[in-house]
Amino acid sequence: MRVLIIDDEPSIRKTTAVALEGMGHVVEQATCGKAGFRLLEASRFEIVLLDLKLEEENGLDLVPELLRRWPQLSIVVFTAFASI
Repeated sequence: MRVLIIDDEPSIRKTTAVALEGMGHVVEQATCGKAGFRLLEASRFEIVLLDLKLEEENGLDLVPELLRRWPQLSIVVFTAFASI
């Protein structure tokens, strides 16, 4: 499966990518929504793992546009914060 991780924290991107690659998935990473959209335009992904709280963006605000442009895309929103 081709997976895109959009997260502004390098350590979370890296550990998530290592775990997924260890299971045989192909993983690409983006630090923000804009970079993630560029990768999605350039290549096909089955799933996006999207951080809830990006440095300059709210991950939930990106979901409608992601689904409008790529309706077949699965999206998992996650966060390292203990409370929303």
